[in-house]
Amino acid sequence: MEHYEKSEPDYDKFIHLVQKNIRVGIVYTMWNGLIVKAIKDQCINTLKSYDICHIIEVAVPGSFELAFVSEKLTPEVDVIIAIGCLIQGETKHMETIATAIASQLITNKSIPIIFGILTCETLQQAIDRIPLGVSYAKSAMIMTTISDQIMMSNSTPNL
Repeated sequence: MEHYEKSEPDYDKFIHLVQKNIRVGIVYTMWNGLIVKAIKDQCINTLKSYDICHIIEVAVPGSFELAFVSEKLTPEVDVIIAIGCLIQGETKHMETIATAIASQLITNKSIPIIFGILTCETLQQAIDRIPLGVSYAKSAMIMTTISDQIMMSNSTPNL
């Protein structure tokens, strides 16, 4: 079996296509607030570094509430980044919540939703994943571009 090395997408190859006037909704949880805030800050700093300034932030109590607020926010934005952090406890609660969130978020098919919900075994794993906020922001910008191209041409995007 060949050795496989995990790699990040080459986002910068596509970023130049992004419109500066996109509207980004960031819906984030209050649970595990220090981790979530750090990820959210990474997202916002990345978006602003690409001159994306129309950012709406909404805090929700927990991860389960992300889908409800994301759906309500849909008419106001072009893309949503849902951010949360679930850390495994002594029960299967994390798995149940993570599955429910994914199922609920995918029902919103009118705009791209970036799934920024960490599911970690330990606090250290969550801390190590804080830099993913940059990837979430870049994914949001690229998915908005892809969505716009599909809507305009009614065909496969040409990236």
